[in-house]
Amino acid sequence: MLLIYVSAGAGLRAYAPSNADPGMCQADGHGGFTVCTSEEHSRYLEPLNATYESFRATSKELGVQSAVPATVVEDYTPFSDGTAGPSLRISASVAGWTTDSESLAVPDPDVSWGSFADAMAYPSHCPQLRGDDPPSAGLQKTMTRTRSDVITMVSQDRPADERQAAARDFAKNRSALAQCRAS
Repeated sequence: MLLIYVSAGAGLRAYAPSNADPGMCQADGHGGFTVCTSEEHSRYLEPLNATYESFRATSKELGVQSAVPATVVEDYTPFSDGTAGPSLRISASVAGWTTDSESLAVPDPDVSWGSFADAMAYPSHCPQLRGDDPPSAGLQKTMTRTRSDVITMVSQDRPADERQAAARDFAKNRSALAQCRAS
């Protein structure tokens, strides 16, 4: 048995995760693009939105904005099972984002390009990623390429033609991942 003692003077309150937590969202103000996090991780809402907006601007510059999901939500139960609302359920058009453990440990929240690229590359709505059997090698390869494409697209030090090629590949791969298949 493990006992944990916390001093009452520490000012901490117990947190019990709840599927009733509908999350917190921020929209672009133009009737379209939204980011959402759990209430527990609401400190990531602004950084996630800033990263998402930056990626949307980059994808527009590279001509592949239609391949970017309309919504990015934290990948947790109310968003994965739809209890937060049908338009926020993780799907082909709603990407599921997860922070990394290093980001959770720092006082100033940040959304790394790596964790954002993972959200663009991981089709968590696909049944083959939720079962006992691993996804096909082709699907895994498509996910890996998509992650790499995102990083290349946002790397301003990369040559323009390389960023453009990554953008084209990103659009092709996102289309395949939306259908839960390899490209």
